[in-house]
Amino acid sequence: MPSIDKARRWYDDYDTVRKILTSIGLWPFLITLLTSVGVFIWSHLKNFTGPASFVLGLATLATGLVIAKFAPDVIRRSVKVKLVPAVGPAAIQLLEVRNCGPTMGFRAECTLLRRRNDPNQLHRASFRMEWQGPYKRSLKIRRGASFNLIVARAYNEHDMDIMEICGLSEDNRREAKESSRWNHGDKLPEYDLRIRIIGEDHRPHVECFTVKAGRTSALEMISIPCK
Repeated sequence: MPSIDKARRWYDDYDTVRKILTSIGLWPFLITLLTSVGVFIWSHLKNFTGPASFVLGLATLATGLVIAKFAPDVIRRSVKVKLVPAVGPAAIQLLEVRNCGPTMGFRAECTLLRRRNDPNQLHRASFRMEWQGPYKRSLKIRRGASFNLIVARAYNEHDMDIMEICGLSEDNRREAKESSRWNHGDKLPEYDLRIRIIGEDHRPHVECFTVKAGRTSALEMISIPCK
């Protein structure tokens, strides 16, 4: 029927506009503005006084803007993952990320918090972490499955021990974000890290860790409270 086809075309056009505005973050604010205008018109038709109509519409607009800004982060569910540092004598420190929630795409970010037993100043930077395997920057993990993040590596060069905190460059290559060198018998360097696991339309999962040169293995990684 013509009327049904017309309604479907109208809905398709509406849905397209809604998706575009949602993608750039304007849809909640547009709805808030239209609601405020509707409240203003309604109050005018109800013969409210001019100042009362204006105040009511302004209050509705302010309330809507606050809700549009903060409600999505409150309503969104958190990513459900379990983070388990690998143990053993491997020269590369891995962090297992097990997905305990629905299948979704993940990426990971690391922030350097502090460093000990190193005379150099720490550059407190945040950077994208590398997934072990062919997909470096992001990947999709099924419920119950797990993949590893590459956190750090250790090696010996010119009779000095070296430890590097690893991350991704702009062209998806592994690079050392910070590094420490020491001689046998020196105090072993330690790094405190904050790691964020970010999922699609979910609040990120955040944990903190200390990564240090190990005495029984090349590297050690332990969980610490986030401050």
